[in-house]
Amino acid sequence: MVLNVFDVLPKAEWDSKICSTNYLDRLQQVLELIDTEYLRPTQFTLVNTLQDIHDIYNGLLTAGYEGVVLKKLDHLYNYKRSWDWMKMKAEDPADLLCVGVKAGNPGTKYETMIGSLLCRGFITNKRGQQFEVNVAVGSGLSDLDRGLDPNYYIGRTISIKYNSIVQDTVTGGYSLFLPIFKEARFDK
Repeated sequence: MVLNVFDVLPKAEWDSKICSTNYLDRLQQVLELIDTEYLRPTQFTLVNTLQDIHDIYNGLLTAGYEGVVLKKLDHLYNYKRSWDWMKMKAEDPADLLCVGVKAGNPGTKYETMIGSLLCRGFITNKRGQQFEVNVAVGSGLSDLDRGLDPNYYIGRTISIKYNSIVQDTVTGGYSLFLPIFKEARFDK
């Protein structure tokens, strides 16, 4: 196992949630401090144009990676979401049949609501191979979506987006990595 390190912060700054060093300087620290058999600096490429970004992104997708993270070199670490880091990842659309619902987890605000939609269908990957997938889709559901009667969804086509098709190592069945609910379809 190898851990790829992409950033470094002094513990005191992490604890106080105050960063005083820009990313370029922190990256230089990573390159100077981390280079062992099990700890490696994350690969990075400096880009100057939007075309550079698209070329690198498409090359990484072709090589089987999920995508890229773009970072401004002069940013100070933020302890929340920020425009200083942007993620570009592949997402494919799919329309699947909702065959049931799973209740929300006990002890959460969703315990009396829909936790996820249980969906099934066939997906063809980029190589033309077809897979039958079974997936629970909860991400992307709003509180309003979760509060609807389950029969609103069951038997309907559900549009989702996802990152990739994955195989369960125990059952051998197929599912989807990072499925996100988009909408219930009434035209299919």
